[in-house]
Amino acid sequence: MSQEPVTIVGGVYILGSFARMKVTISYGGLPIDTALPTVTFIRDSDLKALDFMVDNWATVTPTQLNEGRFKAPMTLLGQGTYYYDFDPTDYGVTEEDIYTVIYRNETTPYFVTAEDEFLVTPTVAGKSSQGFGFVKRTLNVCLNVPIKIGFKAVTGCTEIKINVYDPYGNLLIAGATMQEFGHTGIYFFDFLGRVDGDYLLLGEDGCSGASDAMMLNVGGQCEQLKRIENLLVGMNINPPSVGPCGSNNPCVSSCKPCNG
Repeated sequence: MSQEPVTIVGGVYILGSFARMKVTISYGGLPIDTALPTVTFIRDSDLKALDFMVDNWATVTPTQLNEGRFKAPMTLLGQGTYYYDFDPTDYGVTEEDIYTVIYRNETTPYFVTAEDEFLVTPTVAGKSSQGFGFVKRTLNVCLNVPIKIGFKAVTGCTEIKINVYDPYGNLLIAGATMQEFGHTGIYFFDFLGRVDGDYLLLGEDGCSGASDAMMLNVGGQCEQLKRIENLLVGMNINPPSVGPCGSNNPCVSSCKPCNG
């Protein structure tokens, strides 16, 4: 006898100005790419549901939630995984609130219903959507190499702060002020990681109320590439960062010997 359908809610992921809903549908242990799941959003504060037909919130009864206008189709990513991007600013949401999202698939035999909850904060509702937040999404840097972390905000603000937590969860930098580059609205902070691991960076805009977060990996792959480069140099095989030797390119100390 075949197993019952299983829905695995992958969660809600905050991506800039919107929240991404993800769900995976499997049947008998296999992912289903032929299902047609939908999402319904209910605002907990007033028990209103999103009417996708007219782009607003409407008071509904449980029976009305089964109507098509309260259900939006999700998009297939593959391997039974579907997503829907919810941008609260599209529906006039500017304050913090909790939402319930209902996932449904009503295609036989893959009938399934699941629920999840998520929080829309002021950062998501209108702040990050203006383009505010970190602009340097560096994933990996080498140990003891200074980099500039960028944060976009309104120009002339003196309350752009950054907090940095080390890989052990300790607050390494508390509320340091970021400096604006000219009058560009781009603020920078010089950072140097001395320990391997993932650092958490939290940026706060005291002028608009925007905030953002990013992870920065120090060491890791960058250090591996450095070791590979040093090995190539030692074998007189110069990587692009060193450059070739020749009459048009002055010899550098790593060339053994110069082949000019």
